[in-house]
This record gives sequence, C-alpha cells and structure tokens, in this order.
Amino acid sequence: MNADDDVFSFIDDDSDVLDESSDAPGSPAQDIISDEPSQPTSINTTLQSSANTSIDARIAEDDHNPKASELNALARLALPLMQGLLDETVDQNSGVHTTRTLSITLKDTSNRSGERHIMYPKHARSARDLTSLLRLIELSMTAMDDRRIVTKRELYYADPQLFQRQKTVDRLVDPLAHTIDRTRFDINIVAAAKGLFAGALVLTSSEGTMLDGRGSTTGCLIPPAELVSSIDILNARWVIVLEKEAVFRSLAHLLPMLEADHGPGIIITGRGYADLATRSLIARISREDRLLTIAALVDGDPHGIDILACYRHGTLRHSGKAADLVCPRMIWLGLRQNDLDECSLVRWLPLTERDRRLATSMLARPTLDDEVKQELSRMLWNHRKAEIEAIEAAENTGSLLQYVSRMLAGLLSREVDEADEMMLF
Repeated sequence: MNADDDVFSFIDDDSDVLDESSDAPGSPAQDIISDEPSQPTSINTTLQSSANTSIDARIAEDDHNPKASELNALARLALPLMQGLLDETVDQNSGVHTTRTLSITLKDTSNRSGERHIMYPKHARSARDLTSLLRLIELSMTAMDDRRIVTKRELYYADPQLFQRQKTVDRLVDPLAHTIDRTRFDINIVAAAKGLFAGALVLTSSEGTMLDGRGSTTGCLIPPAELVSSIDILNARWVIVLEKEAVFRSLAHLLPMLEADHGPGIIITGRGYADLATRSLIARISREDRLLTIAALVDGDPHGIDILACYRHGTLRHSGKAADLVCPRMIWLGLRQNDLDECSLVRWLPLTERDRRLATSMLARPTLDDEVKQELSRMLWNHRKAEIEAIEAAENTGSLLQYVSRMLAGLLSREVDEADEMMLF
C-alpha cells in the first residue's frame, strides 16, 4: 500500500502515538512556536484581522460543491461575530475603542448543560477563545473548499501559537459541528488514527485502497469509519481486543502460532481508551459476523475494566450514536483475580487511591453486569491488581502465548458447545 496516493494518506505515525489531548514535547510544534511570550494585544489584533478574512465571501453559491450547505452554515455562524467585532464605538474624550459584547452558544455534549458559551470581552482568555473558534471555522471551510480531509492534529499545527494546546482544538471541533447539526466528518475534520489491527482482516476505502492485516507484525492504523467502504473478515474465527499496544505487538509476532492452534484470527488495540474509529470497527465486525468470537484482554485493574465497559456499552458523551460504537457481546477474556490466582508467576500491585475511586464509582453504574461488579468488589476487598505485562515478563514471551491460547481455547470450545445445543432445539 502506498500511503502517498490514497484516501488514507492523512494518517501519519507521528500523530497517532500521542493522545490527541496531549501536548507533545519534542513534537513538530517545537519548531513552529516562537520562544517569545504571547502578548494579549496580539490576540485582539488577530480578532480584528479575523473579521476581515474571506469567510464572509464564502457563502457558497456553487451548487456543484458537495459541501455547499456546510460552508453556508459555518459562514452564517461566523458572520455575526465578525460584524460585531467591526462595530466598535470610540469615546470622543479618551479615544478608547470599545467593542460590544459578543457571545455564541455551542452544542457541547461533554458538558452537563449540553452547551458551551463563549463571550467576548469577558476575561483575559476570552479573546483567544473567540479567535480560536473563528480560526477553526476558517480552516474547516478551507478544507471543504479544497475538498480534502484534515486531522485535528493538522488543525493544531496550522496555528500552534494561537491554539497553544491540542486540547483547544479538540474541545472546539465537535461542538462546532454539532452547533450546525453536523458531525466533524461533515466539515472535513477527523481524528488522527490511533488504533491498530493485524490478522485476517482487510479494510477497503471508497477509493479502492486496501489495508491488509495479514502478516503484519506492527499493525495497520485504523482509519475513521467514514473512510472505510467495506471490511473483509477472512474466515476469522476469533477477535481479541487488547488494551495496550505493547501487548498487541507481542501477540502480532505470536499470531502465526495462535492461528495454528485456533484458526484464523484478528487482534485489535485501541491503545488504552479507544478512539471512535477503533470502537466503530469492532462494532461493525460484530454486526457483520454474528458467529465470530470477540473477546477483550485488559489489565486486571479498574481502568482495564472501564475500557472493557466502554467497548461493551459506550460512553455518555457519544450515547447518541451508541449503536454504531458498541459491542455488547464482547467476552471478557481476562485478566481476572481468579485467573491470576492460578498463575503463581504474576506479580501483584496494590490498588492506588485513584483505582479505588474509579472502582467505587463504576459500581454505581446501572449498565455494568453482575460479573463485572463482583470482580470490582473482589478487587477492592483484596486491594490488589495486575497488569498483562506481568504475565509476559514473568518468564518469557511463551507465558503470554500460553495464557492467551489457554483462555481462547476455553472460549472457542464453549461457543461450539452452545452452538450444538441450539441446533438440537
């Protein structure tokens, strides 16, 4: 696959190794951001220049542009703000320029109120907030004009001095899209690829480009769901979803041995808490092959169980599109307290206070099944946890292979027995 000339070319290995909400030391931004401290007056100057940009000229009249309605919606959102910035009053005695108060309300499902308010002038940061929003609108409209897809990290690097942190972009993109009743993909913005897959799975884009997981020991990046036209599950019998990239890479090298014993399979990792693309792919695989065994291997701690719950039940933030993002039938492969009791090689760790708080809050969730609640209670009672790497490092890589193979064999045989019982009735 040549990533330079296909629809997946926006994916780059530098952006995906970092969480999109993090600020990466040593990232390309270090070469772009000036060492000089930002001056508050420069933000106000930028606000004035924003009001003179070409956004007002971008009311799309070209019916041939597939993004005409999105361009119109964003332009109409920005124009009142820009006009308000130009409507200054000047005190005749002091000569002081005064801008009338401007405000905009964005739809923000990450807030309990469902809204996010930006007001200018209000406080020292309000000028930057408003400028960031207008700049983001401009960058999105440019991408739609050019008919290209941009990642949230590319948006940050387009103006790192203004945005300052990746979180600034992350917190504005979805609310901006939702305010005009669109998704981020509708305004040509996607998240940088994060998840990985390997094994008996091929993804095909609308342009015909293929990502083939067979024989991969490093994994293929999982692109946004909107860019995947079809998936081909190549006679796979099982899927294992892994919490951590390090474990994924170990199993990718061991995959031929697992497949020799258990048939063709697929391994996937969301690298911690999974992004939407990874969750969407797993949900789609689950829908397209109802007989496929899908299991998760996560750390034996509250965070691992929370990641499992996200795959099974989704999150409150994305509850509106839960059907496309959840896999309720995902089986918990491990690690469990009982599993680890049988493995004398595992090194236990004490629960931290943060672990205990998360476990306690999870016990109050109505979506958790009894099995998970019992495990959390057992974890709190024993005051201990374990990481998957403890099995891998206990003796050699064979320890991880033996554990996964044993657990997988149990799952597959149990599902075969259940299928036979169903055929009898």
